[in-house]
Amino acid sequence: GALPFYLFNAGVANYLMASFNFHTDYHATNLFMLNFALLPAFMTHFALVYPEMPDSVQRRKWLIAVPYVISIGLSIPYLYSFHQNPRYWPFWESVVIAYAAFSYLVWIGRLAHISNNPRHEMNRITAKYLLGGQLLAFVVPLKGKDDTEVAHLHAVKYIPIIAKFIEASRSTAIIPIINIWACPSQ
Repeated sequence: GALPFYLFNAGVANYLMASFNFHTDYHATNLFMLNFALLPAFMTHFALVYPEMPDSVQRRKWLIAVPYVISIGLSIPYLYSFHQNPRYWPFWESVVIAYAAFSYLVWIGRLAHISNNPRHEMNRITAKYLLGGQLLAFVVPLKGKDDTEVAHLHAVKYIPIIAKFIEASRSTAIIPIINIWACPSQ
């Protein structure tokens, strides 16, 4: 899991560093856009191997290359349309964003699956910590209007407890929420 973790974090770092340039003088535009198109592959690769690799991927290691092939395939029209036919670039930007959203959902789905069906107890705990952090960091803010609406997500039995903690204190609730999420049910 170290290489996919590094690739994803390096990809996010490059994206953040090149984004200013993309919006100002365009010197690093190709790097920025290629990196943006590859981020879903990095995320999917990490999701496929951490905290545990599914049997289907262990038997067919070539499956790890599939997200990269898709990302590279998308990056060609994405970069080409930006430079040669800007009228079509918003379409390709939308396709890359949709692929990124799909990859993120694969990551969330893998974490949810591992937290309920792990090979080892440590993997369940790791998956629950990561899933809790992902839900708090991305899903809750994307919900928008009212964080208490999270209580309507019945996929995880601790969601109502998390919603109450969020109401009480956003800044100090994260650690107790994650600890409750990851602790074994007794």
